[in-house]
Amino acid sequence: MQINMDVIANVAVFVLTIPGVFLALRNNMRVAKWGPVLALAAQPFWAYTQWIHNQYGALGSTVVMTIVFTDGIREKWIMKSWREIF
Repeated sequence: MQINMDVIANVAVFVLTIPGVFLALRNNMRVAKWGPVLALAAQPFWAYTQWIHNQYGALGSTVVMTIVFTDGIREKWIMKSWREIF
């Protein structure tokens, strides 16, 4: 049985994005900080799928979501560390 890249990308999108968003919305910050990490890990798979299938409008939203999830990592991981220091 051969598994093609579309199947891998679709499984990765589902397995990483849904838990990522779910975790990001939790009130417990120890759990919530992992949400943007998982969701950001899904973005290359989103981009691959959209590029291959010529879905350029959706690809634009993937670029925006990548920025949003990167900002979430900055806010929940990097800035949190700086706030603890100062």
